[in-house]
Amino acid sequence: MSTRSADVTAQSSSPYVLPGRQRAGADVIVVPAAAGEGFARGGRVAHHLGERFLALAECQQQFLGELRSRLEALDAAIAEDARARLKGALRGALDVLDWCDAVQVDLAAESGWAAAGLEPLDLGEICRAVASEPGPHVGDLQVTGHAGRPWWGQAAVLATALREGLHLISERIGGSGLRQVEIGEDESGQWIRVAGYGEPGDGVEPATVQSFRRAVASLQGRVVPDVLGPGAAAFVLHLPARQA
Repeated sequence: MSTRSADVTAQSSSPYVLPGRQRAGADVIVVPAAAGEGFARGGRVAHHLGERFLALAECQQQFLGELRSRLEALDAAIAEDARARLKGALRGALDVLDWCDAVQVDLAAESGWAAAGLEPLDLGEICRAVASEPGPHVGDLQVTGHAGRPWWGQAAVLATALREGLHLISERIGGSGLRQVEIGEDESGQWIRVAGYGEPGDGVEPATVQSFRRAVASLQGRVVPDVLGPGAAAFVLHLPARQA
């Protein structure tokens, strides 16, 4: 949404109270992923997206109704009100129109993402589901961090990239030892850090590296070295930024 619309209610002197706004992709549309589901959650995703889009449409209808009432009042007052009062009434109508524009931005962005087959995902839920899957690695796997908002993407594609990344790190530390998946966000967007705590070795199969690269390419993500350096058993996966 546009930043300007956040100032609308502070500027308006009307007794009409606009409902509080939430960022795009509020918790109401996040569909948790349970382990063992195979991330095949199409029906529930569609249901929650429908609820989200319905809420946006109802909000838009409320704003448009308020805009209509303001314009009707302005039309009735044109013949008798002073210029300053008319300008104030017009400014109030334009303020409501700003809110309509802001809702439209969210609605268009989220509808486009959904039409492209993307889902509003809780990164923590996805990472924990993948972490709970059985694997050949010996040692603990911890998931830390928190995603403050959903990330729009494909659950199965993200899960594949995470599995391949964990496989790569496992081979890097010899198949045993603590591994950690950390979730975070910075000015460039949301990211997932995967690290292994053991003695880094050279036993990574070329096929493992290629599989990981293909998974990252399918995700349209970007991998950068960890702060520990290129030789460390860790990397940071930056997810494609999608934000209204």
